[in-house]
Amino acid sequence: MNDKRSPPPSADYVPGSSSVYGLARDVSVCQRLLSFAAQHGIEIQEKHLSAVGRAVDARSKNVWIAVDIASFYEAYAAISKAVSPVTRETLSRRAPTMAQRSMWRYGCIAAFIAVLVIALSCLMLIFNQFTADIDKQVESNDKLALSIHDETQAFILQVWDSRESLNDKEHASDHLVNSQMARELKENIQKFAISMRQLYSDIDGLNRVMNFLGYLRFDKKTEIWQRDEYMGNCYTKDVGMVEPVTNQDTNFWMCSADGLRANLEIKLPLLHVGTTDVPDDPPIPHARPAPRPPLDQVQEGFQKIAVYQDVREIALKLKADANNFGGSVVGFVLPVLYAALGACAAVLRRIWSETGTSTYHLRKSPIVNLAQIATAVIIGITIGLFTSFLEGSKSLPPLALAFVAGYGVDKFFEFIERVVGAILPSEKPSSSPEPELSKGK
Repeated sequence: MNDKRSPPPSADYVPGSSSVYGLARDVSVCQRLLSFAAQHGIEIQEKHLSAVGRAVDARSKNVWIAVDIASFYEAYAAISKAVSPVTRETLSRRAPTMAQRSMWRYGCIAAFIAVLVIALSCLMLIFNQFTADIDKQVESNDKLALSIHDETQAFILQVWDSRESLNDKEHASDHLVNSQMARELKENIQKFAISMRQLYSDIDGLNRVMNFLGYLRFDKKTEIWQRDEYMGNCYTKDVGMVEPVTNQDTNFWMCSADGLRANLEIKLPLLHVGTTDVPDDPPIPHARPAPRPPLDQVQEGFQKIAVYQDVREIALKLKADANNFGGSVVGFVLPVLYAALGACAAVLRRIWSETGTSTYHLRKSPIVNLAQIATAVIIGITIGLFTSFLEGSKSLPPLALAFVAGYGVDKFFEFIERVVGAILPSEKPSSSPEPELSKGK
């Protein structure tokens, strides 16, 4: 007795043909969709289950009839709709592996960006601390320099007046050393020297940071002493020299440790008017320093003001360069990095969610993730243009806005479309007056 389901002698069934192979592949995919539906409690109608069962049986026997094929694809469509957005691509055996690779890749990118952000943020913190301290010390020293200048002039005049009024002109003015005016001048000179040493320490530290950045920026073959932009005249090197030597043409006091100590530290005793005789013999080791001429003693304030002018010039130049570099990093580099970091966070969250819901698409998901990173970079570049619009009633720093915009790329583009619509409204066709005329009639 012939089987009623046996195919007719027509060309509906061709063993080994591509159409049969496609049917068998679709049946396998439909089985995976049914398995996902069963695991997640998604109900499928009985007739669709029966249609799939007949298709599985036909695949095992390699016998197909048109009615079973039609009912199978009807069931296939219904099952696909029931388990949506899960598709055959998301249930591929390669999908979990590719999702793990993508998560690892974007995790490494996020870690690299985070390290770069931390490094630049620490650098900006160092710059801010140095520049703020330089501002503070310069402001304080400017006021002290003017006070010391006036007090030193007044003290010198008082010394000369005292010498003219007394017979012993060489030693009669020693009693002025501990006068009220002298004590105030000594106190101000001491404060001035302490503040100036702190200022020099700040510019020395900032100079080291700038030289390090210059080492990264310039050719590695160029020696560090040739790249010092702020104390470049201290050293010289001719052809054939192994090491650079102090430039004798400049005699700049910052070029040696002895010069630094002699100019930054206070010469003791302060304002000592005593004898003008200086011994010709060299000083005995560990003995007290030889007395200095009265002019050098009394004009200690003027000497410190002259030294401060050199320190102040270098400090302001360093501060300006540091502010320019820091402003470029904060205004252009960090917003891009924060936007990219926010995009990486959104991508990692999406991949994690797609892995848990079996919705990671082998072709679409990588493109969507890469597109979010690319658009986040564009947002980071242009975020400064829309800071005032984005803040609104909320007070967020620009870098926080860059991170949030990179995380929610779609929301940012919706905002851009609203801005474009407000600035460049579309022209609407003017309404015809005929209906109004007809109403008036």
